[in-house]
Amino acid sequence: MIEVKCPVCGKRFMARQKNYKLCSPECKKIRRKEQNSSEKYKATRLRYKETKKYREWYKQNLEPKRKIKFCEICGARLPNAKQKFCLDCILNGYQNGSKRMKHILECRGYDSEMIADEIKQRSDLSEQDIQNRMLHL
Repeated sequence: MIEVKCPVCGKRFMARQKNYKLCSPECKKIRRKEQNSSEKYKATRLRYKETKKYREWYKQNLEPKRKIKFCEICGARLPNAKQKFCLDCILNGYQNGSKRMKHILECRGYDSEMIADEIKQRSDLSEQDIQNRMLHL
């Protein structure tokens, strides 16, 4: 136990730890009111409100614009803002023998069988699109 003087009421009391400064809950309430009315506290609250308003404005105006990215080859919109190429362009580059496109597919978790299946699905879809377009003409 340590003897400490309360800065609010001036009484001396026995504190369990040296970081205890206030003697009673009443003194704590008085201290809190003094801190809330101080200019420093008001300035920090105002700064907090301004940063909160800025965050809301940023989320509405700037964040959606930043996250939209397009494929560097064909210009298609990408679902993930971290990507540079769409899957169609990567598969076309892989079929043309590009080592970079092969590396990108491997980094995305594709193995040789998955790549072959994906190319087959894409080619089947493109053949169906061609047939549908010919039927509509």
